[in-house]
Amino acid sequence: MITRNNNIINKFVIVLSVIIFIEIINFIMNLYVNVNDTLGYNVVDIIYIVKFISIVSLFIPLFRWTQDKDNELLKDQVVVHTKFVFVISIFYFLIIYLFKYSIVLDVMDILRNKMIEGNPALLLNFSVYSYNTLKYVKGVFQGFNSELILMVELLFITWNLRNVMTLNTNDEEEVSYDSFLYNKDLKYFSLALVVTSFLSINLFEFVFDATGALMFFVSFFLFTISIPLHYFVFRIGNSQRKKSTRSSFETFHKITFILGIITIVGFVINLGINLYTRDLGIGTYRIFSTIISLGLGIYVTYRITKNRNLIS
Repeated sequence: MITRNNNIINKFVIVLSVIIFIEIINFIMNLYVNVNDTLGYNVVDIIYIVKFISIVSLFIPLFRWTQDKDNELLKDQVVVHTKFVFVISIFYFLIIYLFKYSIVLDVMDILRNKMIEGNPALLLNFSVYSYNTLKYVKGVFQGFNSELILMVELLFITWNLRNVMTLNTNDEEEVSYDSFLYNKDLKYFSLALVVTSFLSINLFEFVFDATGALMFFVSFFLFTISIPLHYFVFRIGNSQRKKSTRSSFETFHKITFILGIITIVGFVINLGINLYTRDLGIGTYRIFSTIISLGLGIYVTYRITKNRNLIS
């Protein structure tokens, strides 16, 4: 566990507080200032929500640790969560860049093929559409989710990640458990969950209707948390060979259990959405990957819960 004789976590909490404040201002601006009905629900806004959730979920345990002296925090837990936030932020940076680039290409195609060389009677309609899409790009450049602000956020996250990796921890005795508690074969099921959850994402659209946006948000969020879930399952199985402390072994099981429960609930919701779209006649193959993911999530969570009850 992390020792109390350092202020790295306190500084990190301050940095995350500032980032969360900026994210909230950005959300308010997108909701009331940079409103653009032409693009509707788009991939950038959805991934922004996932990014915001990842930052808040990192901030809460760190803030609790600074306020409650009896609260304990595992160093690996903080490092992995910070890396998770860093990767999500990088991915968001790339997506917003590619989305704006695709908008510019789309407007250029409209200007050439539909306005300059197209039907003059449709000139006004295409002019309005092109203006609204470029207005979105302008709003992104001058807003808090511009690449400039994101770059500054990433610099501070990287700096704090380096500091977190140097945190001092309490000396704890390494322990060994019975071999069946390590679930060495479970990592293959959690890896399969990563693959199937990825296949449940709609990868072929940037702009969605309300139902499609909800489906993309749920499936993408579940894919992102399936990766740390696989990591902790892998660490549990690997700890038999490398040894581990009691606190790390129990914390890995606790985090995996929480992620597993979120996964199960999420895929139940995603399955319901897929069944709803199937009834509307617009269902896709993703309903099968969702069912498989739900089964894998239940199995992994069951195995982890069973072992967690034995070591508690």
